[in-house]
Amino acid sequence: MALRFFREYKVVVAGGERVGKSSFVYRFAPGYGIGMYDPRTIAIVDDEVALFDILDTAAQEEYSALRRQYMRDLEGMIIMYSITSRESFKETENFWKQLLCVKNKAYSPMLLVGNKSDRHGERQVSAQEGMALAKQFGCGFLEASAKEGCNVERAFHEIVREIRRFDSNVTTLSPLPETYQGSSSIFSKGILLSLLKVRKDER
Repeated sequence: MALRFFREYKVVVAGGERVGKSSFVYRFAPGYGIGMYDPRTIAIVDDEVALFDILDTAAQEEYSALRRQYMRDLEGMIIMYSITSRESFKETENFWKQLLCVKNKAYSPMLLVGNKSDRHGERQVSAQEGMALAKQFGCGFLEASAKEGCNVERAFHEIVREIRRFDSNVTTLSPLPETYQGSSSIFSKGILLSLLKVRKDER
């Protein structure tokens, strides 16, 4: 199938301290520049081109005003905890409640992710507890490992699918342009196609 459609998705990865947010983002968006970290990457999700503009909130959690700002601007949120920390699991409810409060909606696209699934011997939160909490939030659930790359790509693809289901303006998808002015960069069609090739080769 020809890849013709293109859209930018603003996704936030939020959670308590030391749950692995930065490692999770790095695994999916390793950057395309020498010595530089770029939280944008491109992928094919269900035969449509998706440009991810990802905010890793690791350095911002202590600033409540910044948290409210990124929650207003986001389209989808990955709420993360570590399966090795019950405290981080409890903290997820605060992010959920604040997101709905800031958006002033009964629901906003989100995905609950239990990170560090490779550390079996240190587990403090069961998968069943994660699933039960996701049911309370009304969202999807995955356990993942940034270290091993398990379910990282799947998590970002799932949040895009959830945004698409939630967003009634599906017609905002457009043909792949010759150039694209993103929120913080300009991409040529050649660069977009090159990034797509990288993503396909990685699979």
